[in-house]
Amino acid sequence: MREDEDMVKLSMRSIGDFAVNRICIDHFDGGGHLQAAGGQFKGSVQECLKKLESVMPEYDDEVRKAADRLIAQGYVLK
Repeated sequence: MREDEDMVKLSMRSIGDFAVNRICIDHFDGGGHLQAAGGQFKGSVQECLKKLESVMPEYDDEVRKAADRLIAQGYVLK
């Protein structure tokens, strides 16, 4: 996250097949690629972080499935 004068710019990255662009499209007026996406939020970094934390549970199942696939491929997740 980067706080500009009147908004926060978000940049998201992922590994595997978890689609960070969906979070940006659904909640942050953005978009991008499966593993690299961005968006924006009108407000402070603290408010943006609260919003991100509040919407992440919507993606819990997808995150778990993507993590399981990575583990099955031999990745070690921390």
